[in-house]
Amino acid sequence: MSDLESTILVRRKRPQPSRPHWGRIAAATILAVALFVGGVMYGAYAFFKGTFQPAPGTEGVVIEPGERINVLFLGVDGGVNGNGPKSDGARADTIVLVSFDTETKEVAALHLPRDTRVQIPGRTGFEKLGHAHAYGGPLLAMETVAQFLGVKVHYYVRVDFAGFIKAVDILGGIELTVEKDLFYEDPLQDLYIDIKAGKQTMDGETALNFVRYRGYPDADIGRIRAQQAFVRAFVNKFYELDILWRIPNLVQSIVPYLNTSMDVSTLLQLAGQALQVKKERIAMEMLPGTPRDMTEGGRVISFWVADPVRTQRVVDLLIRGIDYDANRRTRVEVLSGTTSSEAVELLVAHLNKLGYIVIRTGQADRQTYQTTQLISYTKDDLALRRMTRVVSQVAPKPRLIRRQPPEEYVDFAIIVGADVKQGE
Repeated sequence: MSDLESTILVRRKRPQPSRPHWGRIAAATILAVALFVGGVMYGAYAFFKGTFQPAPGTEGVVIEPGERINVLFLGVDGGVNGNGPKSDGARADTIVLVSFDTETKEVAALHLPRDTRVQIPGRTGFEKLGHAHAYGGPLLAMETVAQFLGVKVHYYVRVDFAGFIKAVDILGGIELTVEKDLFYEDPLQDLYIDIKAGKQTMDGETALNFVRYRGYPDADIGRIRAQQAFVRAFVNKFYELDILWRIPNLVQSIVPYLNTSMDVSTLLQLAGQALQVKKERIAMEMLPGTPRDMTEGGRVISFWVADPVRTQRVVDLLIRGIDYDANRRTRVEVLSGTTSSEAVELLVAHLNKLGYIVIRTGQADRQTYQTTQLISYTKDDLALRRMTRVVSQVAPKPRLIRRQPPEEYVDFAIIVGADVKQGE
């Protein structure tokens, strides 16, 4: 055997280095992450379940198919679980209606000035919105907001100022630029604020003083604008952090200062969905209106008076999730896949009410469809999610089909099935 042949034979017998089994490693990694997340969620569930129960009188909330979930957030001074002197009897210092769209993964917040002029159920005349909580706690505040805006309010979350401080501190403080020196004293409320202008990282105590400061020329409206700036900074910090690792500590620290009408599973479900929301899909607005001195009960009271036309537009967009401008640019075809003409008329009327343009109606290839078909020709994911929510409001679980656009372009084609709710 030649030296060359011997060398070749030796090389052929040399053991090959083992290659990593990337499939197994990936599977093990995914399993580890799943176990961690599951452990976190189970721990949070057990902790919540052992800490509080939903408030009496809030059972039986029904979320209709395609309906956004509206939660009233209330910031109050004093204990919120019945162990503080100012629980239900306190006026709400901060009032925000937050709307979650579980289909489009959008979140909107409508800030309501506490001086907003409203009619409180069970009382005569007009009063300030912040008084509703003092008269009847969060349930009356929910009822007042629902009546005032003409929307459903499904749940409330009430947070004590101490819980706010804890949350900010756990996140490591919030970076914010203060435009001017803020100094304010109110001995009656034990409120002493002294914050210097400039960029700073606010701890919980400083952040609370910042959002409570009332010395703006436009009073409560300036305070709401400052609160919105803080919320934006808070959201930015939230997205910068690997928040999942902080959830157990965050939960355990805030729960003693939290009171809500949601049960444990609903609370965790919403929290989980909130983690999926992209920052650009969070919208914030303040109730449109003007400050005005008005006479009520023989005395002059300073109110925030809502502009009815602008308020309707904001509520439609943020709380009902209806973007009329975007809907008018959407072209829809509706085809009958059932023998019921009423079902087609109902869906067309529903789309028209929301501003969608139905360019034509007609017959599908057959009239035996049991499930409504939503055929999407668009690459706009948000438009698709919104249309899915709209169709599911009349046909609970439409079947989604994606196709290439036809020659005569439409964004969506809907084949109406027997599942369309009628006579409602």
